[in-house]
Amino acid sequence: MVTTLFLLLATHCLSAFSIFILVPLYIYPETPSTWQPLLSAISASPSVRWQIIVNPASGPGTNSTNPYPDSSYTAAIASLNEQPNVQTIGYIDSAYGNTAVSSIETQIDAYAQWASYTAQNISLSGIFFDDMNQSTALYDFYDSIATYTRQHIKSASTPTVVFNPGTPSTTADEQKFFSYSDTMLEFENPASNYKNQTTIDTIPKAYWNKSAIVLHDFRESESVLDSWVQTMKADGIQSVYFTSDPSYNALNGTLLTQLATAVAGS
Repeated sequence: MVTTLFLLLATHCLSAFSIFILVPLYIYPETPSTWQPLLSAISASPSVRWQIIVNPASGPGTNSTNPYPDSSYTAAIASLNEQPNVQTIGYIDSAYGNTAVSSIETQIDAYAQWASYTAQNISLSGIFFDDMNQSTALYDFYDSIATYTRQHIKSASTPTVVFNPGTPSTTADEQKFFSYSDTMLEFENPASNYKNQTTIDTIPKAYWNKSAIVLHDFRESESVLDSWVQTMKADGIQSVYFTSDPSYNALNGTLLTQLATAVAGS
């Protein structure tokens, strides 16, 4: 009984604290094979957690008469949701706070309706808010849309809220936004700008466990990728993604497998 309890606790701690992969999936599933490099990497790495940002049309791209994405998209999202180590979240552009809260809420409502689709499981587990502005004047704006997400997205667990300022939150005023979110994308840059521990040290250490690092235009070797990921893991960075593409419009199956191997490795 004691051994069983220990194993359950260990499993919970691994789930709660291990680094996971945050994928901006901004690719339309033209055919069932379009997302296959990602699905193959996911199924080959069952111990690795994946959080996938789905983005039909710079947001849900639906309307009141047809709240669901088209058949290609529903089938593709359902294939992701079939994976036990995947959490899908919806993309919303927060426009640096230059939009009405009601506009954001309408998009959240559209994503929330996906949970009512009966033909397949396309329900989401949270929202990724892009183009974030960390001005103190926008505390209420971001607190409001985060709260609305948690109240309206129907998820098996508390819905996830991710903010993307894209740069480290270096001041106390900026760091307050961590209290509204589950994750902050603290470094989103070309891989050539990444300096491993030196870059991580620009992120406030108290929030490494809520920070994501996303590197695009990656042209380094697998050994460099592994070294960088192991440093992130040792520091307790929450999530990571590497892509060779400059704008998240392509999936590199080899790189995805290398990333998953590094995340799963010791």
